[in-house]
Amino acid sequence: MDDDRVVPRWLGPRDETTWLLAMYEELADFAGLSVAEADERVRMRVGAIARNEGIVGRVPLAVWTVERRRWTAHVASPVPPERLRSIVFDLAAVLPRDEALERASRELGLSPASIVEALFADRSAQRRLSAPDRRLDPIELGRRYNLALAQTLVMRSSELVVTVARDAQTVVRAAKARRLMTCFETTDDARMKLVISGPLALFHATSKYRRALAELLAVLASTTGWTAHALVSLENEWRLFELSDGAPIRTSGGVPEVDESNLERRLAVDLDRLGPYRLERENVILKSGNRLHVPDFTVVGPNGRVRVEVVSHWTPTFLETKRALLRSFGEPLLLCVDARDDESVPEGPDVVSFRGRIDAATLVAAAERLLSPSACPSRAPPRDEA
Repeated sequence: MDDDRVVPRWLGPRDETTWLLAMYEELADFAGLSVAEADERVRMRVGAIARNEGIVGRVPLAVWTVERRRWTAHVASPVPPERLRSIVFDLAAVLPRDEALERASRELGLSPASIVEALFADRSAQRRLSAPDRRLDPIELGRRYNLALAQTLVMRSSELVVTVARDAQTVVRAAKARRLMTCFETTDDARMKLVISGPLALFHATSKYRRALAELLAVLASTTGWTAHALVSLENEWRLFELSDGAPIRTSGGVPEVDESNLERRLAVDLDRLGPYRLERENVILKSGNRLHVPDFTVVGPNGRVRVEVVSHWTPTFLETKRALLRSFGEPLLLCVDARDDESVPEGPDVVSFRGRIDAATLVAAAERLLSPSACPSRAPPRDEA
């Protein structure tokens, strides 16, 4: 840390030619080891080399933790360990240890040594490792650790501000698909600015939100022409964390895809059944001054069109800011707000609350109220940007 800033110690070329290279070589022999055995090798062998380079002991283990996500761990036992324990422990209650193992050996057709080895094979530390299809070189090992470090910091933030000069559509789409609490703006030099509420601004569903924000950072790392800063909480103090496309966090790993929203898919089916309204998806951005609104979809019917944004995570302040923005456009716009974690959703003609599933009839009724002449007597034409 530098004053009130967080300055990460990124892994780089020096690490890649020393202890990360040792890690790469060790990983070649990890298949078949137990998780505990692999952890010990990293701690003792790789850790010793890293310490000579001035790297603290927990960093090699952190690199292995990130890499470990690509590996699978399976139970290596000829007999389910639960059954083994039931038999052995019942015998051990009335017989000496060696005699209990001999009796179990005859009953199961296994050697006593095999029984002892497999007794707790289903414990997480004793599971056996299977290698992924592709090995990562030292550079990629370091980059993935760097990205994980940046994600950890961002997941401790109250706010993340991202400014994008290129690939804005990719970043906006990623933020929308993950239902992040985002306000969109344009800067004076025509760049896209995303002001995203961090997990520490929420009171509910923070684990899911943290994962979504971490995924957004992975998307951001795959693009160019961006800067970001976040206010993060470390050791009970707020620190500024700054990041840009020059940070060594771009990896070769694919960014997790977000499928079409199940919520929207079900709603589209429900609207088709109900009639006469239907759901349409448009690449539309509405602009009011430097503020932008990015709807999720449009509900289209005989009386007109209503653009809709789904809000899965929210705070009262965030909702009020959104509603004020929507009112500034002078056209029918709706917010569908998830009330599963907080039932205090404000009422109003521009808000439809739901719990897990948007009711099509309720949405249509709200859309028709907004489309009625009395609701919008002097509707301004929509201001769209592709």
